[in-house]
Amino acid sequence: MLKLETLKKEYIDPILESSGLPFKVYLDTGDFHKAIRNGNTVTEFINGIMAVSGSSVEYAGEQEIVGISTELKFLVRVDDDMQADGSFDSIEKFRDLLSQAFSSVKPKFNVTEDGKTYTVVVAYTLPDTGERAQRSGIGDSLSYSCSVYFAYLANSINATDVKITIDGEEINFLAVGITRRPSIIANLYTDNVNGESATYSESAAFAVDLTMPAFISSLGGILSDYILGISDSNEPHTVVITYGNGTTITKQMIFGESKGDGQGIENVRYTVSLIPYAGEAVTGG
Repeated sequence: MLKLETLKKEYIDPILESSGLPFKVYLDTGDFHKAIRNGNTVTEFINGIMAVSGSSVEYAGEQEIVGISTELKFLVRVDDDMQADGSFDSIEKFRDLLSQAFSSVKPKFNVTEDGKTYTVVVAYTLPDTGERAQRSGIGDSLSYSCSVYFAYLANSINATDVKITIDGEEINFLAVGITRRPSIIANLYTDNVNGESATYSESAAFAVDLTMPAFISSLGGILSDYILGISDSNEPHTVVITYGNGTTITKQMIFGESKGDGQGIENVRYTVSLIPYAGEAVTGG
């Protein structure tokens, strides 16, 4: 199991460093880090705590599937002088820079510890405003908090390790299913017990099922034209699939059953099926 310190070092520290703000973050608890002076320059640190707020552990055989919820808490000193509009520059700067920093770091990383390589995926919330108060050591200050969720499994393939392009455009999918469906016939000449018989795969059908946001893009236009019946239902597309283990295949495929769903003020989602393109209709045997 990964140490909390490892998760902080591999993900949280790079985010805080990319913000350009002077952070001092401890695990669970720590001594308040006061401002320091270097000549005429005073550096006031943003003190913070990273702590576990919840966790779950499941097992696949002897492999641990771990989910850890953490909470980051910060104290930001309020400027002595407010701006002309009544706001405080340090407060606005903190929220903007930290939010941008979270967005700039990919929510996935690999780390090796104790001889195992873990793929860690991350979900997070942007800073929530807490309480403004007079506090010992820092004075007038405002607290912020945000949650960061880590999930990991050793030596595994993550959904983000699957890359799919259609006509050269990479798909930012929400869910993916890659299926091979055999057409089974029974071997009637095999001895059976209780009606069971051996089977034979006469053929197999390959399919890719995707759920994705309805982006306004070249592919989005192709999909909407197909669903609305504007384009030819047998128009082939070049589909390149790179699986997590490094295997890459290229196929000519057509859209199968596909639809767009949306409700209220939510964004529309496409559910798309891709099936191999035969090139021409074949009838008879």
